[in-house]
Amino acid sequence: MVDVILRDVDPAKLPEIIKLLEPTKPELLEVPQPTWTVDEAEQLFRDLRASALQLLRELVRRGGRVEADVMRGPEGDQSLRGLTGPITKAMTRLERAGRVREGLEHPVRAEYDPEIRSYQRALAFTMPDELLPTFTIALQQIEEG
Repeated sequence: MVDVILRDVDPAKLPEIIKLLEPTKPELLEVPQPTWTVDEAEQLFRDLRASALQLLRELVRRGGRVEADVMRGPEGDQSLRGLTGPITKAMTRLERAGRVREGLEHPVRAEYDPEIRSYQRALAFTMPDELLPTFTIALQQIEEG
């Protein structure tokens, strides 16, 4: 944010000056967030290991939502720690290597009960709807290749 201080200005001229300070094309001020390409999604799949890769695969196969109990396993004893962190780290590694662009949206979100304010276990993992087609194609290409 910028503060503009006007001194010794004719009060009659203030409306004109203020109008000059307003952006004329707001779309030029907003930088759109980049969206994932199939190649970038494929790079992420190939960079991930075991549990984080399994989470991403399950999200794609299940249409963008995986109940946390699925990831906890049949006995419910598998920890969910370390599922999303490796995805974040892989994205950072790939950005530094120039294999994905900076600013891409994280493809996985943990879902929690909004009514509970204290520590709680995740209810589910989701993938934003707009990312699902791209990640689906990327996974198909990997599995076919």
